[in-house]
Amino acid sequence: MRIGIDFDNTIVCYDQVFYLAAKEINLVPPSINPSKTEIRDYLRSIGQEEEWTKLQGYVYGARMDLASAYPNVDHFFQKALKKHLEIYIISHKTLYPYKGPRYNLHEAAQTWLLKQNFFNKNIHYFFELTLEEKLKKIEEMQCDYFIDDLPELLAEKNFPKNTKAILFDPNNLYPPNQNYQKFALWDEILNYFSL
Repeated sequence: MRIGIDFDNTIVCYDQVFYLAAKEINLVPPSINPSKTEIRDYLRSIGQEEEWTKLQGYVYGARMDLASAYPNVDHFFQKALKKHLEIYIISHKTLYPYKGPRYNLHEAAQTWLLKQNFFNKNIHYFFELTLEEKLKKIEEMQCDYFIDDLPELLAEKNFPKNTKAILFDPNNLYPPNQNYQKFALWDEILNYFSL
């Protein structure tokens, strides 16, 4: 069995990272709710959309070291590899941020992965520059399943027809849908695959 998995917000949890990084560069007041959405909405509400874009580059580049894996992602990888499942991390990620300093986002993501205790040579990863390239890679790798946090990707007309879609939705933002199975925890995904 071949399982494809998205990277940002599926494997990597940024819950506290945006808050810590925004405080570090004095973009937000200490009283703000530490969620990514609250920080984005706050910066937009004060006309700082460009600062929000730069903050994303800073987080996904220079401050990937603040990010952690979602709980039990490590168990999923360890158990899947023990059962000889093939794992492909396939992400849509630009090489550099749209604005701000030119952090190499692919290199930052690779460095983060290599430091994780679940990562080993049997896990393959691909950082694709466009959404279309990501969809092609999912098809090329012949993924039986693909796990992503974005329902719009799973509903794309070019999403491979032979790949079963799984939505990872830790904040329960999206309603159930016939296009995908939906789970809020990696424990649930472990159970789904009987790992």
